[in-house]
Amino acid sequence: MPAQPPVRAAAPVSQVGAPASVVAEVKAATSRARAAFGPNARVVCYAAHLQDIGWQGWACGRDGEVVGVGTTGQSRRMEALGLQVGSGTVNAQAHVQDYGWLGWVGGNPVYAGTTGQSRRLEAIRITV
Repeated sequence: MPAQPPVRAAAPVSQVGAPASVVAEVKAATSRARAAFGPNARVVCYAAHLQDIGWQGWACGRDGEVVGVGTTGQSRRMEALGLQVGSGTVNAQAHVQDYGWLGWVGGNPVYAGTTGQSRRLEAIRITV
């Protein structure tokens, strides 16, 4: 009898949410960015959920600016990513360790990946 392929863990039905404090923080960060860049500026904000840290603060930039989240040189796993745009909708799909591609999530803000499962966020697709 041929060997059976390994059984993959079932992907979570829903992707990560965020505590109310994180949601409130992104709204404040987006408002600050709009005030700094101008009311008509296209603004995008990001936050990373990291191994042993949890949700980092939000980093925002205007269209065309480089915005970095996460850590370097600390060997920490990024587990989830939060995104918010100044206006409109953002969609994201996360590729997570042992699960593969999770379903698309859409809204403003959105959170893609997992928390509390110690799984790497391996790739992400984003549409704005």
